Amino acid sequence: MPVTGVNGNEVTVYYAFCPRHGEKPGEYLKHQRILADEILNYGFKNCFGMEFDRRKVEKGIHGKPFWKPEKGICFNVSNTEGLVVCAVARCEVGVDGEKVKKVRIPVVRRCCSLKEQRYILGKDQEEMDEAAYSRFFQIWTLKESYIKMTGAGMSFPVEQIEFDVVKKDCFGNQNGYFVQRQTGDYWISLCTEEEAEIVWQEFRAESETALK
Repeated sequence: MPVTGVNGNEVTVYYAFCPRHGEKPGEYLKHQRILADEILNYGFKNCFGMEFDRRKVEKGIHGKPFWKPEKGICFNVSNTEGLVVCAVARCEVGVDGEKVKKVRIPVVRRCCSLKEQRYILGKDQEEMDEAAYSRFFQIWTLKESYIKMTGAGMSFPVEQIEFDVVKKDCFGNQNGYFVQRQTGDYWISLCTEEEAEIVWQEFRAESETALK
């Protein structure tokens, strides 16, 4: 599962914390979109020597955004309450960040294989605690990152992607390279089409305009 530097490929994952401040409905999502564009602009300049322009972004069949002007310039964005994550690379990438929160056991059983369920729930499959919630989102973000990398959309059956985070392996017909990290109450997972060196960087907005 770990991604290592191969053929000079490099993926940079930027993540920024953005706590709520009592916004009106819809305003917080707008703030996160502004912050994501600020991060992407920084990442494009740093990695590709160009500015990010939302007008040059189009969407694939299942809604995955892509950079239209030039092939080989790839990015992906994820946002959840309190966090925005952006990955930039020269190969297809998918990134997902999620805040650990309560989840019901039926959701675990619907989304995860039996092996994943045993990892998440442990011996007691009737109750979940904070550790079980964390293990679920560890698995879930891996699944989401793969789906986002392929651009298949949420119609893809997530239960068909099985991860063994202990052995660091992915089963089934899925091709990809995976890496993840936990930061505070969040899991961030990345899937790449090709092996690459991963750079993690916390992003801090130069101005407060992205959060106001």
